Amino acid sequence: MGRVSFNAFKIEQSGGKAVYVSSISFYELIKIAKLTFRKKSSDKAYQRDLNERRIGSILSFIKENYSKKSHLIIFPTPLILATTLDIVEDKKKENDKENENKELAAVASINEDTVTIKLNGEVIIITVPIPKKNLLLTNSQLLNREHLSDESKPIFIVDGQHRFEAVRRFFIDHPSEDFEFPVILLLNHDIYEQAKIFANVNFNQKPVNKSLYYDIFGTLPDSRSDIRLAHYLVKNLNENNDSPLKDMIKMLGVGKGIISLAYLAENLTLLFDKSDGIGLVTVYNAYIEGSEDYKKILTIFKNYFSFIKKNLSEYWPKPDENGDYSAYKYKHIMLKTTGMYALLNAFDFLFNKKTYLDSWSDDKEFDKYFSERFKFVIANKADLFSSESIYSKGGGIGLQKKLFEQMNKYIKDTLK
Repeated sequence: MGRVSFNAFKIEQSGGKAVYVSSISFYELIKIAKLTFRKKSSDKAYQRDLNERRIGSILSFIKENYSKKSHLIIFPTPLILATTLDIVEDKKKENDKENENKELAAVASINEDTVTIKLNGEVIIITVPIPKKNLLLTNSQLLNREHLSDESKPIFIVDGQHRFEAVRRFFIDHPSEDFEFPVILLLNHDIYEQAKIFANVNFNQKPVNKSLYYDIFGTLPDSRSDIRLAHYLVKNLNENNDSPLKDMIKMLGVGKGIISLAYLAENLTLLFDKSDGIGLVTVYNAYIEGSEDYKKILTIFKNYFSFIKKNLSEYWPKPDENGDYSAYKYKHIMLKTTGMYALLNAFDFLFNKKTYLDSWSDDKEFDKYFSERFKFVIANKADLFSSESIYSKGGGIGLQKKLFEQMNKYIKDTLK
């Protein structure tokens, strides 16, 4: 009978049921683990259905680390696994000669519906049966999508389905690679207890603030990246004394300020990644190529937001009596998410020549160019940026795009 065996150690907290911590290679795990999805509220399954966008993001992350030959572990947090099979626990040590024959007899009697827990010296060995029909399958056959929901497999993936599926897709193109998952096994936990743990992991633990994420990865001494460039630009806009946005950006996502580092960095990285080869992607390319020309965009951004402040001053934030800016007290949308999305994308639309890195650094040249292009935007500023505009009724991406589209129409009208 085929079995997967792995070393583990036991963890107990506050007198609760024990869990077992171990690691399992991907090809071993796929022989015994299945995915199940919650279809309706009465279903016994509690896992979410797979999200293609999330899988794609994880798969891209794996491929990037693979191509860079990164030495860091990709998934340091464990998958959570469970089984409903009977558990046989043999507490005798294998090196106890007196009980050796009894142990061998006990193991021989175990059938394919049983998970065994044995003690080998000081090491716990957990053994899980492989369904007979999977014993002769090749690795390429195991990777087929249909085998993921094979009901005969004894292990459920309680948490980590997206990571598991992304690795499966990676192995389709890299079948000779190996991958080891850290895992936590829930043995003797019924379906209700498993679901409760799943809910605690996914809904009760506070996620990391995204601005903190961008602040950490934007300052790591690593190779040049879109996150590092975005962090460099936002940090300078928030800290330079001659920046119109000084002290308006919440660099860690909380506290004083109007808009977060995370929002600005996410939008900048999207603009860096545009495939048309024009706009802010030219700045990013200069940065990646090692040219210092990318630094000129700081002066240009200063000129841009100085222009906005001068010509749309009614909707520019004002500091309180302590000189601080507050998103709560700022009622208009121009420098909140909806308005900032439109402003950045409108700038990207107009920044369609690499030569602008030099000419737009001159504030007079810049002012002349934008006064013409923003003529209709300025004339309709109340309809666009005030707290009473139709674009102020929410903060979703739909309204952000609609505001940009209207701004862009006004800009294009000046070019006719």
